[in-house]
Amino acid sequence: MSSKLDFTISIPANVASQASCPAPVNQVRFISPQLVADSMCPRQQTSQSVTDYLSQAWTAIVSFLKSIGEYLCCKKKIEAPSSEEIERRRVAQERELAIWQRQMGVNVKCGVGNTNFVDLSARIVEPGYCPALHMERMPQIGHYKENYPILNRLMAVKLPARQLQRFPEALRNELSSYDADHLDVYFMIWQDMPRILEDSHQPGKRNLIYHPIAFPNAQLGETHYHNLSMGIFDAEGIQRDPGSQHQAMPFDRFGEQNVHIHPEGFGMCVSPDDARFHLPHDRAWSSFNSACKFPNGRAAAVFGVILSSNDCTPESNVLLNPLYRNPISLQEYKNGIQNSPLNLNLKNKIVSVLDFCTES
Repeated sequence: MSSKLDFTISIPANVASQASCPAPVNQVRFISPQLVADSMCPRQQTSQSVTDYLSQAWTAIVSFLKSIGEYLCCKKKIEAPSSEEIERRRVAQERELAIWQRQMGVNVKCGVGNTNFVDLSARIVEPGYCPALHMERMPQIGHYKENYPILNRLMAVKLPARQLQRFPEALRNELSSYDADHLDVYFMIWQDMPRILEDSHQPGKRNLIYHPIAFPNAQLGETHYHNLSMGIFDAEGIQRDPGSQHQAMPFDRFGEQNVHIHPEGFGMCVSPDDARFHLPHDRAWSSFNSACKFPNGRAAAVFGVILSSNDCTPESNVLLNPLYRNPISLQEYKNGIQNSPLNLNLKNKIVSVLDFCTES
């Protein structure tokens, strides 16, 4: 029996008459692929071979990608937490929640010599100071110039690492591999400096200072420097610095900034004039998220609020003035924010970061 197929389909004569093929006027003849291949000239056969090759290559690529997808799906299933790991996480979450609830009742005080520090993570009691700089081992904000004025920190709350889920996705993804022993997460409030303290040639310039965390045990007279990956995310009320691109703090991404401490005269210097951002004069408040990755596999993240130097704004009335009154717990402070006429976006951000985050 022949392997070739030969059949016909009748079509209207007026349609067939427009065709240029040699078939009879009233029919089109379909011939098997083998007959077509036999009648091809060398060039046509070469073209057909290339087409077949590309088709086979595409099929192989699709099959390869499919196999990778199946492998990853299987891997995810294999890496699913065991029942013991799930139980361990549950116990850890209950413990952290109990500590959180207890610490939310701790009084937050404001005054000279008081760090206004509340630890919700139960990992440290006080942040301590970098010996060389005599600055707390937490993110700081200043204005780079002679004598380097530093913003007054009103309050700092050390959060459990799980609270990173409240931070912007780009920042969260970058720090997802850090465990609780190597990640410090903070909520901080600063009050801006009076404008008279600024360099008149650079009004509104501010510098984010990670030096005390980068070199926590540096001693007086020592020199240390690193190029560290850091950035600002989800900023509201602050802007990119208009100066040199390599000195400006990266916005909504991570980028390298130089972090350098060194002796000068009888003291120590925080250098250079990097990690800069701009704080407009007419803002009563600003907020941002930031993170920095340090040597030895450590990192820090902070959700920060900067209040105007003017104590009479509605924002200062809600966020600043309660700290100067009778002792107030962090829970009472949070409740006051929830029930205040504070800007809704700012209110939601603060309340969110002070709400305990359970496992998703």
